[in-house]
Amino acid sequence: MKHNLIAFIAYFALNAFFICDANAQWGGGGMGGRRSAAQGRGSADSRQDADKPIQISNSSDQLQMLFDNLHVELQLTPVQEPLWTQFADKFSRYLGFIIKEKTTYVPFDPNLSGINYVSQFADASRNKYTLLEELEEKTKLLYSSLSRTQKLQFDTKIQSIVVKEIGK
Repeated sequence: MKHNLIAFIAYFALNAFFICDANAQWGGGGMGGRRSAAQGRGSADSRQDADKPIQISNSSDQLQMLFDNLHVELQLTPVQEPLWTQFADKFSRYLGFIIKEKTTYVPFDPNLSGINYVSQFADASRNKYTLLEELEEKTKLLYSSLSRTQKLQFDTKIQSIVVKEIGK
């Protein structure tokens, strides 16, 4: 009985510690997590923004927005634009594939043999690999046409745009 009481108290003490830690991480301290005017965030808009959780996931909309922003930031020349168009086409096809891969529900099929299941899985992986190879080819063509400054911008942004899967 004494051991159960100690374990019970330890459980609640640890929970209290982790809850406080989470509040500090997500702005839960103070008056509802809002920043005060003394912190340099005195406008009504910034107080409302302080209550919004930080989005970390990479939704398809976020990836497309980052992609479009990269296009604007690169300030491509008329000679580079056709290369961007080819690159953008391959990126869109790849993005469409990983969206479909994420959102397509494949129900369990008890009549499907193990060999057929693995074959379907392998086919899907081959299709994804082919799209990535095509995207790589167009990326190399575009990259070779970029100036030093454009390459730096491209290098810093592309890793958060071309991802393995959606929602991570």
